Amino acid sequence: MSENAAFMASINAFVDRAKANQETVVRAASLRILARLVQMSPVDTGRFRGNWLVGFNNAPDGTLATVDKTGSETIARGSLVIEQFKVGMTSVYFTNNLPYAYALEMGHSQQAPGGMVRITAAEFQRFFDAAAQEVRT
Repeated sequence: MSENAAFMASINAFVDRAKANQETVVRAASLRILARLVQMSPVDTGRFRGNWLVGFNNAPDGTLATVDKTGSETIARGSLVIEQFKVGMTSVYFTNNLPYAYALEMGHSQQAPGGMVRITAAEFQRFFDAAAQEVRT
């Protein structure tokens, strides 16, 4: 292999590692965000908790008939989506499209008087910092 080819191979390997690290960080942080949203969600029947959706580049629409009082099914379903994240996707969306989602976010439930999204958004940097630290170690 020529010096130029070896140099290009090392550059390509570096780029591939960097992309893989970016994907790992985004996936880990996204999973933390989803888990936080789901676990903070107020529970009556479990329908609200079961309606968190994850999508890339565009916010998911629609609602689910899913009832998930513990949140474990919702997190598992979202995890399958999050694992598909690739560098080049421009955004990760977490949505809950139930008609009463806004009221719950604005404190309608005593179980989550401060909402879920606003609190999780304030913690966003912490989730990414923790994920990046995991990749470094």
